[in-house]
Amino acid sequence: MPAGAIEAWRIFNFSADTHPVHFHLVNVQVLQREAFVGDGITTPIALSGMPRGPELNEIGWKETVQMHPGEATTVIMKFDLPATRSRCPRAARRQHGLTTPGKTYHEYVCTATSLNTKSTT
Repeated sequence: MPAGAIEAWRIFNFSADTHPVHFHLVNVQVLQREAFVGDGITTPIALSGMPRGPELNEIGWKETVQMHPGEATTVIMKFDLPATRSRCPRAARRQHGLTTPGKTYHEYVCTATSLNTKSTT
């Protein structure tokens, strides 16, 4: 991702639990949440609720955002953090059964779609 790129993502939580999603090398702001129906496999996904803004404790830039069950959370991010070497705790995830080969736990409970991409210079 080029420095200064801005993206908005809508993340769908298909699980029955609130799931914290941690973003690496970028901070995000919650724009809105909205209920949805469908599973994206046998039935198409459609937003079905009234959009609502972030909770008071979610206002501002965050590294981790709570994704509530049955909700699509829309976040915006700007890729302007300094480049660093990062290491994810993959061994810990494997130890707790949260991965399968080539997949992480997040991919099973949440699906993210990019809403738009725009670069600023």
